[in-house]
Amino acid sequence: MEENKTITPDVKHESNVADVEKITVSETDTLKTENLIPQSRFNVVNDERKELLTWKDERVKAEERLKLEEMEKAGRYEEILGKKDSEIERLTKIEERFLTWESEERNRQLSLIPEQEREKFQHLSVEDLKSINQTFTPEDNRAPIDTVRASARMNVIKPFSAKHNAKDEQKKGWADKLKSYR
Repeated sequence: MEENKTITPDVKHESNVADVEKITVSETDTLKTENLIPQSRFNVVNDERKELLTWKDERVKAEERLKLEEMEKAGRYEEILGKKDSEIERLTKIEERFLTWESEERNRQLSLIPEQEREKFQHLSVEDLKSINQTFTPEDNRAPIDTVRASARMNVIKPFSAKHNAKDEQKKGWADKLKSYR
């Protein structure tokens, strides 16, 4: 249940009392505004969070470098090689996945370009190909009409066209149209 409250602003000048408008605020609006954070405060906290995350990442990397230096001094080269090998394996898998994605995405973006123009754009990066395709693709991206299934076309409302009907047919057409809405 929504209750409306009327709030009148405090006015110190009596000459402006006639111009004061009453502001109506619903209960839900007040609840919504109570939970909101001012954008400036959000930005400050978000910036601090980003700074702390970068500081944390730098600290972790520095600690790892110190551990490696201590291991080098102690002569534990096999452990260092083991860590580096496991890191190389992990990164190699990520690189393979990225390269396959990149080649698939490049082929997909190139397939959107006409065949006679593909050679011109073959050397561009995936991001450049995406921007070119977005620039030259029409904005009218309607879903294709399903011609196979009749159920997709079943409930389509056809617009009433009065241009092609004679006067009597127009009257009958409007009467039928009005009956269909009842």
